[in-house]
Amino acid sequence: MSEKLLEIEPSELKIMFELEKRCSCTVHLVNNTDQYIAFKVKTTSPSKYSVIPSISIVHPKTQCELTVIMEAQQVVPADMKCKDKFLIQSTTVSIGTAEEEITSTLFRKNTGRYIDESKLRVVLISPPQSPVSHNEVLKQVTSELKLARDVEDRKEAESEEDFKLTEDIKELKLRVKTMESKLNEAEVTITMLREGRSTATKERQKSKQELVMSKKDSSPKEIEVGICFLFLFMVAIALGFGY
Repeated sequence: MSEKLLEIEPSELKIMFELEKRCSCTVHLVNNTDQYIAFKVKTTSPSKYSVIPSISIVHPKTQCELTVIMEAQQVVPADMKCKDKFLIQSTTVSIGTAEEEITSTLFRKNTGRYIDESKLRVVLISPPQSPVSHNEVLKQVTSELKLARDVEDRKEAESEEDFKLTEDIKELKLRVKTMESKLNEAEVTITMLREGRSTATKERQKSKQELVMSKKDSSPKEIEVGICFLFLFMVAIALGFGY
């Protein structure tokens, strides 16, 4: 027995790839037989894809739609080529078989059951480029012009700030120079005051010394004058008693 149990449409998994977005495609499994067909979907990259449903039963003369989802990718594959593959296994089951009874052991080849296998490769497709309208072009140009004006305005503002800063620095330097000049004048004045105070102190000390010396020189003369007056006074008294 080598007949195909399920017809698979399409024969390739064409996924419209977009960076950092989940992408998906659909696959139809068509059962043209009068039997109940169970299927299971496998992939070479199970962490990269999810399939809904991955295991189920297709009733006679009906079809089942699968959704293959690629998780968001951070890197664009080289040349948009993908080596991932899918394998769809199918086998007949009896009427009344529940989906819960469909397990991996059902699709083992060593059980003697006929297992039909179909391989599908993944084909990545770039999303179509939407035509750019006149309004969108105008909007983009306007946005770029606004950005350019903002840059120019920012440069002018920075230039004005630099000029103001330069003027402030010049004014500050002038103030510092003026303060240094006043400080020098104050130092000269303080030095002159100190010298004047030192000279005055020396003059006072000299005057004190001269005063002390003058007192020492005048003391013997006062004693002599006193003795003379005392002698004359005694002579006068003696003469008075004589009369």
